[in-house]
Amino acid sequence: MSSQIRRSGSTSSDHPVSAPSTSTTKPAANPASPAKARLPGAKLSALSSFSKTVKEKTSRPIVPPTGDTVTTPTKWNGVVIKTRPGDSKAFPGQVHAALDEIASKPAGKQLLQEIGDHQRNDKFGFKVAIMPQPSEKRQTLFGRPRTYADGNVTKSASDQKASTPGEGTVSSVKWNPQQTVTPDGKRPPFIGLAHEMIHAHNNLKGESSLISKPSTSTAGMGAQGPGEIAQGKTSRPADPKIEDENKVVGLGKYADSAAYPLTENTIRQEHGLAPRQAYSGLDE
Repeated sequence: MSSQIRRSGSTSSDHPVSAPSTSTTKPAANPASPAKARLPGAKLSALSSFSKTVKEKTSRPIVPPTGDTVTTPTKWNGVVIKTRPGDSKAFPGQVHAALDEIASKPAGKQLLQEIGDHQRNDKFGFKVAIMPQPSEKRQTLFGRPRTYADGNVTKSASDQKASTPGEGTVSSVKWNPQQTVTPDGKRPPFIGLAHEMIHAHNNLKGESSLISKPSTSTAGMGAQGPGEIAQGKTSRPADPKIEDENKVVGLGKYADSAAYPLTENTIRQEHGLAPRQAYSGLDE
């Protein structure tokens, strides 16, 4: 090692240190210096502004349509359509067309007439509110929705009242007119709306099964699925939501159209569509 460099721990008398260089040579430019350091002030300011704009646009969260709700009446008393700014302008017309299709046959017409004729003096000002079902999750009128794999949703204002005969309550329905494929097969969009309107009809009359009821039976407490319940292959007390779907679709004991005339399968039949054999779309 050169004697001109002081070793650690040594004294100044051991090894003298060279005097600092008096050369005026400028240090070499750092090749790693940022390019923006050599940019004129105006260009640097423009670049910074552009970067900020891009960051804001790419990091901005998707905001669902907001604003005042527009209520559009239908020909059925108490059945309304609710939309907000940003919703499809075609939606009200699609609802009207689907309701007309449902009402074009006896069972469907009876369904809508019973909803319209039902006497309710409710603070919500409607019996059934139909709204578009968007791709992103949004709040329903009454809180967290019951979500099904077919994309359509019905929510009662009170599950307790909806499950109490003689009491009943109003409902919100979210319907996707573009949804034609479900876990149980293809079907026209108006059948999807009819399914939800049956939920709303049953909620209104207090005939839904949305609340667990105590059972004194412990028989058949093995594994089960909706199909097993519908086919009577288990004696285990049914989950209330599965039971409710069986009632709406018309499965198991609810397949008797004389005793249960307002079911999805009854409406399918009168439109020449194959009956639904099972309900596998429960996704909550």
